[in-house]
Amino acid sequence: MQQFPKCTINNFRYDKESTGPSQYWQSHHFHENQFKFPFSSDELIYHIRNFITISEEGLLKDKVLYRDDSIRGIYVFGSRVSKTNVNDSDFDLIMIVDDFYSHCIDYETRYSNNLQYLLKSSIKCNCDDEEGKLEEKEYDMEVHIMETSFFVDHVYLQLPIFMLSVLQPNSSFVLFEDEKMKLWRHHWSLWFLRISRTKNSFLHELHHCFNKAFRFWNVLENKLCKDESERKSTLKKVKKNLAHGIRYSKYAYQFVNSGIIYDYTETNKLYDSIVFHTDSFSSWNEYKQISDALYKTWKEQLKDDLKNIIKDALFKCKNSESNSSLGIQNFLNTYSSGFEKDNPLFSELIMVVEHNYELDFSHHYKYGPYSLMRLLSVNVTPIIRSKEEHLNPNSSQLFKIDCDMEYISLELCKLFLECRSYLECNGTVLSYNIDDNGKIVYTPVCVPRFYAMDYNFILEKVGSDYFSDIDMSSIQILERPVGIRCSLFFYSGEWRFVFDDEKDNWISKWILKNFDMSQTEQEFENLFERIGMKYPSHEDQMLNFFFIYQKNSNRIIYCGSRNLESMMEYENWIDFSTKYNWNDFVKSYSDIGFLDLQDFVNDFEKFSPLEYEGLEFVNFKQPYKCFILKSSLHSNIPSLRLCNVNYLVSKLDKYVLENPPYELTSSKYNDTRIVSSIMQSKFSNQVNEDHLVNNLNPLFTKPFSQFKNIYIELCQSINIFYNEQLLSIEQDIKQFNETAKKYLRGNLVGLFYNLKKFRKEQNCADVNVANYWRNLSFSNRENPSTTHNTINFQEVRQVLELISIYKNHINNLSGN
Repeated sequence: MQQFPKCTINNFRYDKESTGPSQYWQSHHFHENQFKFPFSSDELIYHIRNFITISEEGLLKDKVLYRDDSIRGIYVFGSRVSKTNVNDSDFDLIMIVDDFYSHCIDYETRYSNNLQYLLKSSIKCNCDDEEGKLEEKEYDMEVHIMETSFFVDHVYLQLPIFMLSVLQPNSSFVLFEDEKMKLWRHHWSLWFLRISRTKNSFLHELHHCFNKAFRFWNVLENKLCKDESERKSTLKKVKKNLAHGIRYSKYAYQFVNSGIIYDYTETNKLYDSIVFHTDSFSSWNEYKQISDALYKTWKEQLKDDLKNIIKDALFKCKNSESNSSLGIQNFLNTYSSGFEKDNPLFSELIMVVEHNYELDFSHHYKYGPYSLMRLLSVNVTPIIRSKEEHLNPNSSQLFKIDCDMEYISLELCKLFLECRSYLECNGTVLSYNIDDNGKIVYTPVCVPRFYAMDYNFILEKVGSDYFSDIDMSSIQILERPVGIRCSLFFYSGEWRFVFDDEKDNWISKWILKNFDMSQTEQEFENLFERIGMKYPSHEDQMLNFFFIYQKNSNRIIYCGSRNLESMMEYENWIDFSTKYNWNDFVKSYSDIGFLDLQDFVNDFEKFSPLEYEGLEFVNFKQPYKCFILKSSLHSNIPSLRLCNVNYLVSKLDKYVLENPPYELTSSKYNDTRIVSSIMQSKFSNQVNEDHLVNNLNPLFTKPFSQFKNIYIELCQSINIFYNEQLLSIEQDIKQFNETAKKYLRGNLVGLFYNLKKFRKEQNCADVNVANYWRNLSFSNRENPSTTHNTINFQEVRQVLELISIYKNHINNLSGN
């Protein structure tokens, strides 16, 4: 008997009793492609091209644009993968294409139509019949065509439907893929898997499937189906969505513990019971009853099981903290001494999977530096500088470590605040070496300034106690320019640069054909030499140096330095500006009160947000206690959230960005932060803040502009009314009160009394409500150590309510 190699998986939730093909599965023996598909990749590609070319429906050839030689991969998913297909099942395929563009409109993908297209057709091909004779058959198919970067970025979000294709074992359900795509898919779970994102994404999918099933049931309940065929199809969608939610949860356990989905048939017995054994059901409560308990149990299990893996890593990371070395370095050297780069389950050999049901987390630490990504959601980027490293990133010897604050603030804030080692992950570069005993050793070769949290973030998430033990005399206040952060470090006999944008290039662009990750470096080095900047001498090789690169203005701004031996920043960092001709450096500020600094960073006449994010408070004695005072625009606008988690701002269609629908942008969270940034800013004719917002978060450019315009109009209206009708009668309380009631049906009487008080306190000749609201939008701002909340959200929400009242008033006037 032939012996197949074995692979042991530590998946203690694997249910071997539920696995196997559906009892209604119809097996087919196809003539082509090792009996997996009835058509070859060439036949399919020709069929799709021919269908698009000859289709008269909307002239597809002018609307669906791509080149056949730009196809990167074609994957099968759905019932034919999970072995739940029956005779009439269609083929579900996903086709990944570079430089794809669609002009078609589809309701299902209405916000990102340009980068994807769902092609529905049927294909004729020759297949073996039951007697082994060739006969022509016709198969329905749905081919979801996607642009490569669209696919890659959504996979990074770990959306379940996308991951079903990426995490397929070897080539079992792969019709075609090029070598680079295969390498990326082979190593995806090594390079990019984040267990915390898996937890949140698949829990969301669990809720989504249940709610989707209920929506389809409502279609049936309300008799919205046009005929019996549509009714049957809708009922099938109710059942399949209930089954899918649980199925996806089980898949999550598989790929978290093995790197792939190695058994697509797990839960098929449950699938059969829901899809095929419920024909007698006539109410939603019957479906709900059989699924409710399962959904609740599996939801709690998935959440707790994955959270426990993260808790284990967090505990180890906190125990690795040290005052003399990096906690992240200690964590890797202590717990992640192995570095498995290849997954045996991707072998083309048939593997026999055995299961270990013990509760053991040790296998999650065997992925070298990428264990940080998997366990702590810290981005790990291989430093790619050679052709060999580009073709095989696993050959890299240097790894850049970054915390993703946008993700952390949404999903990992509590963990982040518990572990100070996260702050070390701000562009730190670790070298990977093997010592004489064969042990892997990680050594820091570049340690930029530790991550400095935003002042507003600290006050919202930590509180003012954060500042209680800071010695303000040890702090330098420096400008924080806008631009690409970069560091200069000495390694292997030469000075090297590393750049902030390498992380995004690695995640989204390395997979693209012929992408050069060193493009920024080449441009930077050319400018560095052109303006006469010098490389440091070898005597300073134990120092790292920090810069900001502003491409548009051709500036390289020197920002600081660190001593790798002491791990402390060099307080006299400015000395090197003269030594090495680094004449463009950040300005420092002193003897300015905190209140004045807050005013300063939000005054666009004095401090342009196009050039600077804000001010950085650099602590030379307590490197983990730095913080940034950002302008309100830089603090609030990047944190605005897309209201649908299944979309990415960077992948929305142009017309959506220009005219964003209300349901994508409007929420209490977003509206409050937009208005607070407007209230706190002193605008300038020299600064196009709409352009800045477009750079920071383009989806919110129009909502910001609309709020700003109505806010300015409201302020002008209030100022005119007060100064013309109330200012002269301030002493006559009765007349003041009666006149105040005439404005917006008396909704602002209280505000007018506050304005009167504020005018007198400020000793102003007339009223300026924008100044009053700006003052109120901050509370107790005198000193960071005594501030309790930098943004007065209650006041902001009151202004939001007044804006709504004023808009309705204007609309009523227009209607009249």
